[in-house]
Amino acid sequence: MPDKAVLDSPDRKRQAAAARTRFEKATLEIASEHRFGGPNAESTEIEIMEEATRLVREARKGE
Repeated sequence: MPDKAVLDSPDRKRQAAAARTRFEKATLEIASEHRFGGPNAESTEIEIMEEATRLVREARKGE
């Protein structure tokens, strides 16, 4: 397990911020495609997270 100095390093913080941005972008893409919404839709949190992960991976391929 990394020590606190590694976790608090500026590089690690930038990586975390970039990951958070990619995750938020993927989440917005899911919402805009209306895959998991509407009054009759029943998606579990895990399904939504799996789709967000898939979209993040797709976005990384394009970098």
